Amino acid sequence: MQDKKNIVDIINSIFTMDNSDINKIIEAVKLRRNQLHFQNTKSFNPGDRVEFTSSRTGAVLAGTVSKVKIKYVAVNCDNGQTWNIPGGMLRMIQQKVMA
Repeated sequence: MQDKKNIVDIINSIFTMDNSDINKIIEAVKLRRNQLHFQNTKSFNPGDRVEFTSSRTGAVLAGTVSKVKIKYVAVNCDNGQTWNIPGGMLRMIQQKVMA
């Protein structure tokens, strides 16, 4: 519960900041997002089955990881398209093992 109070305090303090302080906050958020994308991307390997929600259509697409880049993952979708997706937007799909 303490985290929610901290977030509310931060949001409230933004309303008292000047433009240069807000720019510093924005840069810190961008840096943290880049760190998270980098960290999340490293959890995938070529051949992994993943899914993500398309920002264009809102549809959930599934595919296979073909290449892991620095912050993005190349995914060959089941519909034949190839997408470059930030690691934070991907979800691993559990593979069914054929016996």
